[in-house]
Formats: sequence, structure tokens, C-alpha cells
Amino acid sequence: MPGYIHHIQWCVADLEKSVKTMMDGYQFRVVATRDGQNQEVVLQSGDITFMISQRTASAQPDSGHCYPWLRCNCRTQTSHEIDSVFNMCLEVGDVDKTFNNMVSNGSEVLHPPRTITTPDGFIRYSVVTSPCDNVIHSLVNTQSYHGVFLPGFSAPEMGTEEMTTNPDLFTQIDHVALVVNEGDTGRILDWYSKCCGMERFLISKDEDLEDGTVIKDVGMRLTAGDWISEWLCRERGVMWQDDEDHKKRNFKLVIAEPLENTEDSHVHSFLHEHGGPGLQHIGLSTDNITKTMQILTSGGAKFRKPPPTYYTLEGKKEEIEAAGKDPQTFQELGILIDTEYKEPKSKFEIFEEDEEEDSFLLQIFSFPVFGPATFFLELIQRQGANGFGGGNIRALAQSIVEQEKQQQERVTQTRSKLTRAPSRPILKTCSNDDFGSMYSFKTKGLNRTETKHTFDPEPTDLFSSFQRLQMKTERMTNMIKRNSSMTVCMMDAKQSQCSGHRFDDYTSVK
Repeated sequence: MPGYIHHIQWCVADLEKSVKTMMDGYQFRVVATRDGQNQEVVLQSGDITFMISQRTASAQPDSGHCYPWLRCNCRTQTSHEIDSVFNMCLEVGDVDKTFNNMVSNGSEVLHPPRTITTPDGFIRYSVVTSPCDNVIHSLVNTQSYHGVFLPGFSAPEMGTEEMTTNPDLFTQIDHVALVVNEGDTGRILDWYSKCCGMERFLISKDEDLEDGTVIKDVGMRLTAGDWISEWLCRERGVMWQDDEDHKKRNFKLVIAEPLENTEDSHVHSFLHEHGGPGLQHIGLSTDNITKTMQILTSGGAKFRKPPPTYYTLEGKKEEIEAAGKDPQTFQELGILIDTEYKEPKSKFEIFEEDEEEDSFLLQIFSFPVFGPATFFLELIQRQGANGFGGGNIRALAQSIVEQEKQQQERVTQTRSKLTRAPSRPILKTCSNDDFGSMYSFKTKGLNRTETKHTFDPEPTDLFSSFQRLQMKTERMTNMIKRNSSMTVCMMDAKQSQCSGHRFDDYTSVK
């Protein structure tokens, strides 16, 4: 039975770093590799497959006996510049039919349909551009291929796939999110609807069919399409027989675009850092987000945590408990929760035991995987919920406002403390005469032998001992200067005693 997304391909400057991040941080395992025009590693967790590619200096020609070497926009440049997740490879029932449909709706041809035959079977593939800049689609049919991943790839060295102790923390891809330029959502949704049979999916009940879900707090418009698996094999009249398999091979496409006059939104940041539209994030499904988060954070994965005020919002603790989770654990891990409330029904329509329970969406977002504010991952657990956390986005905005309010209050309180009268007054230092008796040195007895800590063991005359005393006084003066003291003693050569010399007139008592 054909899959829906065969794999998603990344193009990076540092393959080793990216692979390490996904293996150590997210517990993916290596299942295939190959070297040539690119150096490529294939990672898996559950039904999720990522191919990570790094451009090489190899001039090895494409032999035609392996899956094509694909790159992001750097394929038209002399060097790789921006790391990007650029290829959403789709498994389809009829490559040629899908290819022709996409091309007739405006896609550019990167690789026309072709069959690769190997001792392990054969595949049919083609590659086209998508309606979203910087994103392409390779189309494959691998039903007759039984080799490692795709032709040209080989299995990793023995033991490599066992480098992770938690190989299947994730189940499948929940959704893929694209960021597009303002006003492009309608055109892109229309293309996927015509080419892929995608059906419009309402993110919220009050969503406008034309405008989508507008979230002004973060300057973003969200629109989603539900990609129904049947279109992939509709031409053969085949339907999914296993409902669980049907669920895993379905996913949703979310399109986000910036609102007008919102230059500081995260979608604007993506467009700027990425150099234009592209694939912004992938939602990874998990059956137990709490356990998954505990494992991932211990492995070094970094996630964005909401401000503490998020968990003190009215009703938030009750939501977490209603979902069967621990509020304290959620706050420690930074997990968000969004409740989809069921419509109340009349007591005459159903019995009490038949009432539907509320649904919950549990989610958390990683920090950008590549460094700049571009691609990131989302962990998601659905407990009956179908949305994408619109309530979370609003709650986060509300919690951020509350946090800023609390910070401003703390700043105001601190300033008020700084402007009040000091708890210990600023005093004038004592005069030189007041310190005279404390820092005067008597000449009486200088002709006797002193200890080694003061003068020469057996001074020969008063002058040599006095000279020593003067040197020690100078060292004391320098030390006091460095410690910002106010009054020092200086030796008067004629009177053989010291007098105070003031550096400053005032100091605060410490």
C-alpha cells in the first residue's frame, strides 16, 4: 500500500551536526546512506523519514541508475548559503498522471518521469516545483522496490541503527507548515486542491472561509488543508482497508502568511532569514508527549518554554488536570495545552452517559534547528482534538502580555526603592587630625633591633631605618589608593611622623 509522504529532504552545510542533533536530541536512527554529488543520511523514527543532504565538491555525473541528487536553491548557485527543508517527497499510485497534473497547473519540470531498475526491483519517479517558492516535490512509486530506501542507497554500518535507545518515540507526521508571502495562501491552496485532491480544513469554528484564521496577537493568518490519502490510489479504485494505516498516512498542510503592517511577527522573521517562502516546521506526532519530552530534553534537545504566567492563566490548571496530566510536570517541561470544547446538547437529545468529552491538543515547539529563525520542529499529541492550537497561540500572547506587565511592575518597584532615602546615610570622612593618633609613627626606639617583619635585623643608623619605614608607608599609600580609601598617612621627613592626606571628602558607609 503506497504511503503519503515518502520522506522529507533537508539541505544543510554541516551534515554531521544535523545528524547528531536528530539522533542525540530527537532519537532518530540511521537507516541508509550514500555519497556522491551529495553526502546523504536517511533517518527514521516511527513512520517519519528525513533525508539530510550536504552538497559536496564531487563532479560525479548522474548515472541514471540511482535516485537523483537533489538540492535546495543552491542547485542554481556556486555554493550552499542557507540551510533549508526543501523537498516533500510524495509516494503516489501513478507518477505520470500526478506529474502531468502538476505541470499543467504551473509546476516546472526538474526531472521528467523515469524508471530505475535494480536487482532489488524498480521505482518510477519524477521531480517538479511546488507553488511555494523554495519547495519542490519528488514523486515516487516504490511498490515494486524492495531494496534499502531508494536505488543508490546502502544500509549503514553494523550497529549504527542501534545508536539510539528510543527509536520510535514518534508515530507519524501530523502536519507540515509552509510560510508564504502575504496574499499567496489562496493560490497555493487552490493548486494543492486541484493536483492532490486536498480538502479545506477549518482550524476553528469561527474561521472565515476567505480569510482563514486570523491571529492578530502574533500578526499571522493560518489556513489548513486536509490531505486525504485516497487521492494517491484513486485512479486504481483502491481504498484503505486498515483504518489505523489510513490515519498514519493522512496529514494536514498548514499555510501561514503575515498580516499587513506586522513586521515583527515570526512569519516575517522566517521570510527574512530564509530568503523567502518555504517549509517552516513539521509537526511530529507522539502518543505520550510527557515521556517523549523527558527523554528528548535529557538528550540535549532545546524547546521554547512559555512564560510562567501561561500556567497561572484562569482555568489552565484545570485544563491540564482534565486531560489527565500533571500541571507541575507540564510547567517544568513547557508543554502547552489547548482545549476543544464540545457543543452543549439538550438533555432531551442524549443521555448523560452519551455526552461527548472535551478534546485536548498538547504541543511544544523546538528552537530553530539550523540556528537562524527558520526551520523548527513541533511535538504534538492529540487527545481527540483536530485543530492546531489556535487557543494556545492566543494564550501565549496573553501570558506574554501578563509577563511584561509583571516585569514592568517589578521595574517600577525597584525604581521606587532606588529613589528613596538611603537606609545608611552618606557621611563625611573624619578629618586628618582625627586620624593623627592612629597613623602616627614614633621615632623613639628606632635604634633597637626590630623583627624581620618591620625593619632591618640590626639597623646601623636612624636614617636607614627611617628610609625603610618611608618605603613601607609608600606601599601602604598605594594599597589604600587602589582600595579607594579616603585618608592615608604620609611620613614627614623632618618631623619623623605622619600626617593625613585626603583623596576625597565624602564616602558612603559600607
